[in-house]
Amino acid sequence: FLSLQLFRNEVIASINQLLTTLRLYATGGHLSSVADYMGIHTSTACRIVQRVSKGIASLYKEVVKIPSSIEEIKQSQNEFYNKKIKN
Repeated sequence: FLSLQLFRNEVIASINQLLTTLRLYATGGHLSSVADYMGIHTSTACRIVQRVSKGIASLYKEVVKIPSSIEEIKQSQNEFYNKKIKN
């Protein structure tokens, strides 16, 4: 889902497509602001974010592991606590 895509006469590298999507997620801003920041048209940014978001969502079952038992939940909680991640 992150292959090079041709938008009119413009080739947008996979990494830039991912960065565009992540920037929108991180800032919670407007698509037009992210598009301006990345130097692309808003409609192009919209297509990129849709495609990359669908790709990320398709990886859900491979990447996200939800504990299914009380023991697994407690183990996950302990592992998270032991990492001492600061707010």
